[in-house]
Amino acid sequence: MPWIRNELNKYDYRIIKYIKKYPNITKEKLLKKFKNIQGIEYRLDTLSKKDYEKPQFNSNNGISNYLNISQTYNFPIKHSNYIEQQAIDKISTYIVTDVGRASLQNYEYEKYIRFWDLMLKFWLPLIISIIAILISVYGIFKPINVNVLN
Repeated sequence: MPWIRNELNKYDYRIIKYIKKYPNITKEKLLKKFKNIQGIEYRLDTLSKKDYEKPQFNSNNGISNYLNISQTYNFPIKHSNYIEQQAIDKISTYIVTDVGRASLQNYEYEKYIRFWDLMLKFWLPLIISIIAILISVYGIFKPINVNVLN
């Protein structure tokens, strides 16, 4: 399954997220939206590319020998592309596949976990330390109220 591979980067996820938000978007609109991302056409081609494999037939049943399928044809692997290019009224558009949705969900969850990990390991102790220092400084310089007996 390709969504297990960690070959996508934040720009790929931005593209997938945008296509998910606006399904059936044309290539021209994507190129216009992501003109600042270098190699956007390559990214679109890579994200929409299906993986192929040679069929695995048992040589004892004679099917592969009779048709010679295993030597000449590769079959697309189901669920191997993140986005899919389709034609609607002779206009090429993109939609997000199930693999793209799952990959985007995993990426957003990992981002969420990294955020809270940083919050709990760095920012929270820093804030608590600053509050402790402020309380200490206030305690040192607090005016002393001495009640003098008349």
